[in-house]
Amino acid sequence: MTTRTTETHEAVAAAQVRCDLAVEAADLDEVRGLWERFRAWLAGRYAGEHRWLIEAYFDDVAWRHELESLPGDYHESVGGGLIIARIADRPIGTVAMRSLGGGRCEMKRMYVDEAGRGRGIADLLVESIVRRAGELGHEEMLLDTGFRQHEATRLYRKHGFTACEPYEAIDPDLARGLTFMRRDLVAE
Repeated sequence: MTTRTTETHEAVAAAQVRCDLAVEAADLDEVRGLWERFRAWLAGRYAGEHRWLIEAYFDDVAWRHELESLPGDYHESVGGGLIIARIADRPIGTVAMRSLGGGRCEMKRMYVDEAGRGRGIADLLVESIVRRAGELGHEEMLLDTGFRQHEATRLYRKHGFTACEPYEAIDPDLARGLTFMRRDLVAE
């Protein structure tokens, strides 16, 4: 495989965790699998009265198109990035980034499989995608996360993200179910 390793985080180095740019067809297949598990995990997290949030956020037709067209908006040639974390060559987590133009980018699809949680892999993925965004010249990173994803909100705050208003046109009902965050990428 000819992926490029972006880094190995000290806190998880003993576990042989690698974060690679997903560029090969096999990498993209692994990302698709992780994203499908991510969507299933979200459906469980938002089951019952909040199921509408996941159904609205993940339009089936758009979701299928996004999976089939990977890397699509996440390709580095259009200011994006797609990173996959592995332990001993097993895919364990992923994060993506797409350009919004004007020096802004958006972090998307942050997910770590259950077997990888609590090992610092999410920290590694955030650090990797933030670094990649800076390397591509982005000045600000934005993201959204669901209101029931408290661990994600804590993770993003830990890495310098703060609350902000919605940064793209969005249905007001859907916006009420999301937390929007931002972070400057320009060195101070």
